[in-house]
Amino acid sequence: MQKKKRVLIVDDSAVIRGMIARMIQDEPDIEIVGSASNGQMAVQMYMRERPDLVLLDIEMPIMDGMEALKQIMQHDRSAKVVMCSTLTHKNAEISMQALALGAIDYLPKPESAREINASENFKQTLIRMVRSIAARGAGTSYSGGSGTSASPPAPPPTAHRPSTPPPSSTPPSTPRPAGDANTYTASSSPAPLASGQATPSSIPNIFKGEVTKRAKPPSNWVPKIVAIGSSTGGPQALFAALKPLKNLPVPIVITQHMPATFTALLAQHIFAQTGIECFEGAENMPIENGKAYIAPGGKHMLLRKGEDGRVVIKIDDGPMENFCKPSVDPMLRSTLAIYGSKTLGVILTGMGTDGLEGMRQLVDAGGYLVAQDAETSVVWGMPGAVSKAGLCSEILPVQEIGSWVYKIVTQ
Repeated sequence: MQKKKRVLIVDDSAVIRGMIARMIQDEPDIEIVGSASNGQMAVQMYMRERPDLVLLDIEMPIMDGMEALKQIMQHDRSAKVVMCSTLTHKNAEISMQALALGAIDYLPKPESAREINASENFKQTLIRMVRSIAARGAGTSYSGGSGTSASPPAPPPTAHRPSTPPPSSTPPSTPRPAGDANTYTASSSPAPLASGQATPSSIPNIFKGEVTKRAKPPSNWVPKIVAIGSSTGGPQALFAALKPLKNLPVPIVITQHMPATFTALLAQHIFAQTGIECFEGAENMPIENGKAYIAPGGKHMLLRKGEDGRVVIKIDDGPMENFCKPSVDPMLRSTLAIYGSKTLGVILTGMGTDGLEGMRQLVDAGGYLVAQDAETSVVWGMPGAVSKAGLCSEILPVQEIGSWVYKIVTQ
């Protein structure tokens, strides 16, 4: 029989703990091994039970979620912890620090038991997250460049923090002329989906056969833009992959699956970690070489040509794609419409298959892509999809992706 995914629920509300438990306890492949009302109990239960996944609240008595996370990670660097709290600016900032310390992801929790009970979307997201993250074996996740014992990255000093450039800013300089494999398999299906979403049968079954690579970019091929997609485990992977890309002579566009509030904070943390000026995308914001732009949470980020010929951002509030909003595929389609074969794609750790069809179109257009390997991915869903589809020129550890991209862009 398949080994069950073992989950520890940590929340100071007994009602919330009970609601979350009822959502997942009837799943045949998930087992709840404990329920804790504060961080101190959570650490003790973790040491005793060694669960596959911890759902950890932030604000709790006796010991809060951040201190519990630090102690859990000190005991076990391979621990899988998802921060689960209500979506406020304060909690978003704390959760960003938690991600830098080693937490895997953040799940916005409805504000009341009634909302949780009524939220089918929350339930299905929770189940898919548990299955994808807990399926990874111990010791396989990437712990991030700063390690788990480091202090959380401070936001950049106000005097040096990049401000959002207005639509009328100076035109950019002219740029120079490639579901979790443990979850989405041939013999398994994703969790049932919320009403209005695509059916499980619409998810392509691409996890068959051996990983194959296509040709590497020729020496005379120089991209004009780098397009990155990431999801679960993405912030740490982005910090590592972007670090070598400061002063890149082309722009970088990023879709990271995150809720609103988080993406602006992520842009600040990318600047603090890498030195790359990074912005949350906004309507009519021009894109410039050497800078990075992140799709805002809850919206798709597209590119278009402005009236003066500059490439600017368009924010789209259309339906979810691949169960995601923002989604990688819309960003890629709009990028290819402008840059075509001069697009370099990057797919980092993430749950599901978002980016697969967009990267297939990128390859068909003459572009190239690199994907993160399974060993350093928290969830090898998105990178596994493009890798198994034979779309990648390289499949690399996340620590090597930035240097590979820089070499291709500057060759």
